[in-house]
Amino acid sequence: TATGIVTTARHLTTGSILASQKLEELRTVVAGLPSAPTIDGGIEYVDRVGAAVQSGGGISANVAYTRQWRVRPLASDPDHLALIRVVVTPGTMASRLSDSRPRRIDEGVLVTLQASNGP
Repeated sequence: TATGIVTTARHLTTGSILASQKLEELRTVVAGLPSAPTIDGGIEYVDRVGAAVQSGGGISANVAYTRQWRVRPLASDPDHLALIRVVVTPGTMASRLSDSRPRRIDEGVLVTLQASNGP
């Protein structure tokens, strides 16, 4: 039991760091646009430090985490605000990010709002 708890905590910590890195990257992109964009289905496979590990059209054996993201205009202000959600899951995930997929206990999830650079 203790080993499982420590492993889950490690995945949550690393996942939160990897999610934070991608979140900051996406915030920079959204902030520089004239209006809030829609970006669906962003996905990448990374090693323990966040470096992409795809090779030759397949997924490398060095994959430690799957990092997925979605950017959507906020319903109350779709021209200026975007909701950014990043989910990091240990291992490889074949299924895409969706609201109906149950969240795993060892996933790192970060959500934020970002204003675009529009008028």
